Amino acid sequence: MLARTYVWDKYYVEGDAWHYRFYVPGDPEGLIDLFGGNQTFTVALQQFFDRSHYYRFNPLPNPWYWSGNEHDLFSVWLFAYAGRPDLTHRYQRYILKNDYNTKDNGIPGNDDYGTMSSWFAFASTGLYPRVGGPQYIISSPVMESIKIKRKTKTGGFCTLTINTHDNSEANYEIDHVNING
Repeated sequence: MLARTYVWDKYYVEGDAWHYRFYVPGDPEGLIDLFGGNQTFTVALQQFFDRSHYYRFNPLPNPWYWSGNEHDLFSVWLFAYAGRPDLTHRYQRYILKNDYNTKDNGIPGNDDYGTMSSWFAFASTGLYPRVGGPQYIISSPVMESIKIKRKTKTGGFCTLTINTHDNSEANYEIDHVNING
């Protein structure tokens, strides 16, 4: 068992230095540079996720990745910025399967006005918004087909349809993406 750090440290709110270490959603590229590049960053981020498995049933923040609070929500998407979208897909699917369910405690942590539910909805569609910009990170949708309908600026509607092929728990990596056919 790994040594436990004190997560209710007076310097942090609902977390510790490991949680906030990766909480730079507005500048993931700059964060990766601070770590010395993609490889060093990926090793540290994998450690953050892998060590969290030792605390699977702890309802309070653990000293590693904890899906139940805002400062860790963007962490899984950071692998894509470090050139490892396969790890985004793997850990995203793990979180969806192990941290969310249809029971009374099916959402990790406090839903804070729908924050955790929104994370689940975006992660399930395979699209996650980048903070402060119009970009989305593409990841592994969990459904065979998804339709998202929204209003346009002119008052009309547009529909985004996401179809997956050979999508399963074991086959979750994205092979390719086609837009408009």
